[in-house]
Amino acid sequence: MQNKENDAQPGAAENFLDGKPLHSYTFLGSGADAWVWMNLRAFDGRDVKVIPVRLKDQLPNNFTKEFLIERSGGKPSLKIFAT
Repeated sequence: MQNKENDAQPGAAENFLDGKPLHSYTFLGSGADAWVWMNLRAFDGRDVKVIPVRLKDQLPNNFTKEFLIERSGGKPSLKIFAT
């Protein structure tokens, strides 16, 4: 069952990442409800959209330094993203 925090994530992610570069990302939620939200090119290649993604592995440090946009709560442990 989804909670209200999950329902609010898409709008919050879009507002937070609006105007940020392609591949910029942030973490929203906590525990089992945590997601990585990332600016990715749309399938048609015309737009950049904020998309929820699940990470299987930790991202390389150079990628994190360039693209992670941390929110005031910091980021959760990446262990929750393992599948």
